[in-house]
Amino acid sequence: MKYYRQLIISILAWGLVFQLGVVAWVPVASADQLPVQDYPECIDYSPRGEAVDEKNLLTRQIEGATHYFIRLTFQGQGNLRLSQDALQRIRSTCHFYSEGGSQTSMIDDELLVRMEQNPDILSYLFKLDSYAYLYIPIKPLRSQTSYQVYIGPGIIEDENGHGNQAQVWSFTTLANPIVTGLSPASLGEDYEYWEPVRIYGDFFADSVEARFFTDGKDRGEEAYKVKVADADGNPFEDIDQRRYLKAYLPRKERLEPGLYHVEVANSDHHRQVLHNALSIVQTSSLPVPGDLVREHRADRYGEVQETVLLSRDTLKLSDIGRNRDWLRLDLDKLLGRDTWESHIILKQDAYLGELEIISNWADLNFYGVKAWAGTGDPVLTIGHGAPGDIPALIGKLGVFKTCSSFLEVKGENINIDLVKVRLPFLAPPGADLQVLRFDDKRRIWFDQAFRIDWLNSQVVFDSRIPGIFIVVEQPPGWGK
Repeated sequence: MKYYRQLIISILAWGLVFQLGVVAWVPVASADQLPVQDYPECIDYSPRGEAVDEKNLLTRQIEGATHYFIRLTFQGQGNLRLSQDALQRIRSTCHFYSEGGSQTSMIDDELLVRMEQNPDILSYLFKLDSYAYLYIPIKPLRSQTSYQVYIGPGIIEDENGHGNQAQVWSFTTLANPIVTGLSPASLGEDYEYWEPVRIYGDFFADSVEARFFTDGKDRGEEAYKVKVADADGNPFEDIDQRRYLKAYLPRKERLEPGLYHVEVANSDHHRQVLHNALSIVQTSSLPVPGDLVREHRADRYGEVQETVLLSRDTLKLSDIGRNRDWLRLDLDKLLGRDTWESHIILKQDAYLGELEIISNWADLNFYGVKAWAGTGDPVLTIGHGAPGDIPALIGKLGVFKTCSSFLEVKGENINIDLVKVRLPFLAPPGADLQVLRFDDKRRIWFDQAFRIDWLNSQVVFDSRIPGIFIVVEQPPGWGK
């Protein structure tokens, strides 16, 4: 028994190897004698997290072009270097895909090939400072996308040839916010700043900001506080389960009376503008009439009726608009720049060869305007659409991004041969724009033929059909 015990101890201490019928004894080190393999230690990587701005990744200008990189940080300084086959390892062992996507690698293989051909730009992959940094070139990323990253082993090594171990992580890029409406849409200039307005939409980041600006002002005023969720972290929803954020209007310097665009931004590169969405109404020193309507003279053009608190004004044309070849009306001067909805009442049986309307948010030329006789008032309506209808209108746009305010053109008891419209828009040069017309009877959007005046940032189009018009930007690849 003692002999067998010694044999077992000897086998465990030495190790027995059988090869081709030959017995060989190989010494095996004990646990405390095994050498420790010292791999380069990765202590950080970027980007990471659930709200990555894909436009703010690390970039380098290489041979006149901008290239994007992800970065891994390693503990160690002068003892680390790129391995001899680093480029080959990056191309063969690194994987970068979008979740649920086409599995097309986002590694910038084209730049890696150029680095093989030009070793002078190979230095962009590695940097030694307080730490060692490995840079992996990637293709431009998409917003609102989750990515899986696998960085293979052995791309960098120490002086003993010990390479890095593989690293795996994931991250998600920011979404572009969707903004569908605002409530309330009209406030007095002495608004209660502690009461927020609701901005309806979706895909609001925790860091979302809201701004209010008028035409001619790029940045405007920032909301002094924005909330996207309650104390328990639950997103705000109304009784119809529509999501919204709470935006508190500026309180130190309140918004001045005017018509404001509302911008919601998850970052500088992820934003949406809701045009002419908020009206700040000047507090009048006059008593409010019982019927909420004030009347005053508009020079020689007729009478103006101002509907208090509703931003809806009516111009009752005098005989100056009865029968003329051409008439020009400046609605900004006659009804005010901030009027949400303008009504022009013509004399019955009046005829205008051309009625030119100018305003800060659209210029229109109506041709062959003929008012009916013996019926109700002939009314021409130019506005932004009913505020309560705007969320539904935006919802029907789907993936399209709005680039202008809504423009509603319609008439009652009136015939119009043609209307020519010049509608301003906000969009970057070269954007893929489209003009749509909403048919109120069929409740759907139709394509509208148009041309773009890039110099004046306007779309120009003709229409013989009333409706609500909007300029939108088509998503990449739409219709292809």
